Amino acid sequence: GFVQEIALGIEAGEFAAINSLIIGDDYEFTSNRTATPNNDYITITDESNTVIAHGITPLTINSITVTIVRMHIHLDAGCNTDADFHDATIQSLTNALTCYKPEIPGITYKPDTRIDFFWSAPSMSTPTGYDWEIVPSGNAQRQGFR
Repeated sequence: GFVQEIALGIEAGEFAAINSLIIGDDYEFTSNRTATPNNDYITITDESNTVIAHGITPLTINSITVTIVRMHIHLDAGCNTDADFHDATIQSLTNALTCYKPEIPGITYKPDTRIDFFWSAPSMSTPTGYDWEIVPSGNAQRQGFR
């Protein structure tokens, strides 16, 4: 569900190819001049350049039907270009709505001063890290130890 950079410094009039999309998922495509929000016009096509969707950034496609797309960047619907650099990003809205918790958690050692625990990564995602919080019984979250 995180925003993923597709192209840094692409010029209006060019396109970026994006693969490994998940059929049925929802995606949001954005394009802005480097560090300057604007109204870039995005056209999403399949590999044969058949238009799937088009509109002003950000552009959302619900229930995508292909795994590979081309993201075309223009200044407007008239396909005007410029020599500025544009940053293109994509975000999976489907995964942004889902929080995958660690699976099969367990404790192997728990004396008064230390706790050893284990878990398996969620089968539906590949996290790069976890943020754990220990909350004493009866306390609310954010009142424990990190």
